[in-house]
Amino acid sequence: MKPPTLAYALLFAGPLLAQYPLVNTSPQTIFVLGSLDSGTRYIGPFSPPDSLPGTRTIYHMDLTVDRVLNFPAPPPGMRWANMGYITEALFDTDPSTVEFTMVAMPSGGPGNFASFVFREDGTTLFSQNPGSLTNGPLFLDSYGPIFMTAQGTFMTVHTYGVNLGPVNIYQLPGTLPCMDCHGAPASEGLALSDGAVQSDMASGMTLLPNPAHQEVWVRFERDDRRADAIVLWDASGREVLRTAAAPGPVTRIAVGHLANGRYTVSALRDGGHRGSLPLVVAH
Repeated sequence: MKPPTLAYALLFAGPLLAQYPLVNTSPQTIFVLGSLDSGTRYIGPFSPPDSLPGTRTIYHMDLTVDRVLNFPAPPPGMRWANMGYITEALFDTDPSTVEFTMVAMPSGGPGNFASFVFREDGTTLFSQNPGSLTNGPLFLDSYGPIFMTAQGTFMTVHTYGVNLGPVNIYQLPGTLPCMDCHGAPASEGLALSDGAVQSDMASGMTLLPNPAHQEVWVRFERDDRRADAIVLWDASGREVLRTAAAPGPVTRIAVGHLANGRYTVSALRDGGHRGSLPLVVAH
């Protein structure tokens, strides 16, 4: 007589047990927060009282509380619209505290926005009212309001309404980590809060593989978005590689000679920036 098969045994074994250990269960929706230098966390949803002070909680991976972000009430007649750029080393030089941006909008309809940077205890580090911390109209380029270059990290804030000039430009003391994207630094265009990093939609650029071992393929989905040159920057903003882009949709770049770590891949065309994506090199 043949021994029972595995399928036969499972059929009479009752319900299957979980294949992996259950760490904890969150009663609410949580998101992966990978924009902290100290490592990945979870963060609760952003659903503040529109016109009141509020909090947002960051959790360790086992869902114990790591810290609570506190923010004050918005200016009179306004309500909080969003929170982003949640980092430890972008807006000041103290890595033990978390800072973040918040944007307020008019409660009653169209009007000017206001932009702020708060420390986790609610201390205001920056405010501009009116001031709109947003991307350019129709995403004409891939830079977000905070971006990193070889000359430093900068923040652009529109001084009237949304996406209208004049625009104030500020230099920030820190850099943009992004553990969401496999440990690579975010150079621009990333909100650094709840979302995962994807391809640069404005430039139509994608990287494969990421992390890269010996080479990375830089692909442009549309002919009119292709680059003339491709530049790699290290985590300190230093240019480490520059190459001409291939005439076809894919440019293959050897990275086996680069040290393991975080880099930014930037596409240039006609002397201007067309988009950037984070890359990690791991041999």
